[in-house]
Amino acid sequence: MTGKFKKFVKKEPVFSLLVAVTIALAAFFRFYDYFDRVYIYSDHALFVQAAKWAFDNKTIPQIGPFVQAPFFTGPWWLWTLEIFFIFPFGVLTPWYLMSFLSFLFIYLIYRLGEEIGGKRLGITAAFLAAISPAQIDNSFATWNAAADPLLALIALILLLKFFETRRAIYAFFMGFVVSLAVTIHFQTVLLAPIILVALATSRPKLKNLFFLGLGGLIPLLPFLYFDLRFDWFEVRRIYDYLTIGQYRIYVPNRWLTYAGVYWPTSWGAIVGGNKYIGGLLIALLALFSLWRLGSWRRYKQSLRSSSFDELRTAGLKKFFLVAGAFALAVVMFRYYRGERFFYYSHFAHPAVIVLSAWTLLEVYKYKKIIGLLLAFVVVSFTFKEALANLKPRDMTLANITALKNEIYAKHPGEKFDIYGCVYSGALVSHPLAYVMDFEDRNSLDGLKIGVCQKEDRSFGWTEILPETLEGGSSPWLNESGENVYKTMTEWWKTKRPKFYYD
Repeated sequence: MTGKFKKFVKKEPVFSLLVAVTIALAAFFRFYDYFDRVYIYSDHALFVQAAKWAFDNKTIPQIGPFVQAPFFTGPWWLWTLEIFFIFPFGVLTPWYLMSFLSFLFIYLIYRLGEEIGGKRLGITAAFLAAISPAQIDNSFATWNAAADPLLALIALILLLKFFETRRAIYAFFMGFVVSLAVTIHFQTVLLAPIILVALATSRPKLKNLFFLGLGGLIPLLPFLYFDLRFDWFEVRRIYDYLTIGQYRIYVPNRWLTYAGVYWPTSWGAIVGGNKYIGGLLIALLALFSLWRLGSWRRYKQSLRSSSFDELRTAGLKKFFLVAGAFALAVVMFRYYRGERFFYYSHFAHPAVIVLSAWTLLEVYKYKKIIGLLLAFVVVSFTFKEALANLKPRDMTLANITALKNEIYAKHPGEKFDIYGCVYSGALVSHPLAYVMDFEDRNSLDGLKIGVCQKEDRSFGWTEILPETLEGGSSPWLNESGENVYKTMTEWWKTKRPKFYYD
């Protein structure tokens, strides 16, 4: 094995160096000052809390939390986090495993790039993923949106595999992954064009359609089980949102702002470092895509001399599959009626990275000096933003630990029922309750403690008198693990689901 490795390094010294640099940079940006950079507050701790309580109590959630709309997600992400707790890595176990999945993303983006343009495109995409500010940031997250980039990447790989082989197994898993992504985070409905492109370009047999549908059905089974018991609550709520709810709030949604501001900014956050580089990459991608598309016949005819050239032709087809699916998603996203938060573009991470890598190589082929200059600019500004991610978060594990120890010192041996103040408590109450729960000191029967983040970003805590929790005007929300789990996934046990008009 060592001999083969040495031979490979001698045969491919530049490629081997790029692999080593990619791995080193990925590790540096994802593990430097790790404990002060994990996202431990708010929704990140919220999801982990619910999964930890389910794991400790050997229960399986039937549904996931509500989204910013009148319907809820599926339980698949909670199941995933619950499985994570099998590994005995301590209080940050879910975060460690998310960082591992970030490395898996880099490997798979290499494979996607290799499918399209060989090792050169693969390693370029992997390198960009290693230093991508958005990917680095996502490696520290545990909320459901953190699953979007990896699932989107797997779906794109399955699209290319299905296009190449027409095998039913790829159709099945493509349907499964896209449907799974949607049930975890509804914004990944923007992966639906992957299915449309697969159907439009492959002329699938009835067998493939069956397996595609079967794969898509499986992640929906928890919804079906819930709706069969509760008068199609989820289906009716989604229908209400699509037909009425989305029109209740007006959000400016011009094409000019969407194409000229949102996407350059989002692209730059993934690759490029700022909206200007992001906009430049988008423009160059469009230009070279049109050029390749316009010269398609001539290009194919000039590449019939060898099997390697045929591979390049196939790679160009695969490029247009990925680019086409992404373009359809961009158009589809334009008609979303609502505010677009940064994590809504998580689905775009793999497409943006591999399309950026393709653009850099196309410019290099056209003019080497311009290509090298462009690559230097893109990498420099991306690297600059990646370095900015090295600073500690506004709230760190050390902050939460210090607050926990302060409470422990005041009340040694006690268990605590944690509350957060309405206006800012969730930021600190969820992680505090989680770390206490990990030490078996978080209980609904414990001493009631309220925590807040003050205006100067410091933390405050107080013992809560029972009478302050009575009535509907209490300034405190219970954020202990058991209550988080039950209000998130078992609310229907105490309050039967009703539709708006029931």
